[in-house]
Amino acid sequence: MMGVIGWQVSRKIIEVPVLHNVLGTLFLTLYVMFILMTIYVLYLMIKNLKKEKEPEWSFEGKGWDYWKTKK
Repeated sequence: MMGVIGWQVSRKIIEVPVLHNVLGTLFLTLYVMFILMTIYVLYLMIKNLKKEKEPEWSFEGKGWDYWKTKK
C-alpha cells in the first residue's frame, strides 16, 4: 500500500509543473549548499592545521643585560 501512495505522490509532483520546479530547485539548492559547506569546513580544518602559533614577547621585564647580549 505504501508503494501505491508513493507512486501517486510522485505522479502528482511530475504532473504539476510548478510543484515539480519548486521541489527540484529546492533539492538542487540544498545539495549545492551541502557540497559548498563541506568544502568550507575542510578548508577551515586545513587552515587551522597549517597555522603556527607565533611567539609572544614584549620589551617589558627585560633588563639591560638581555639587550646587550641580543645585539
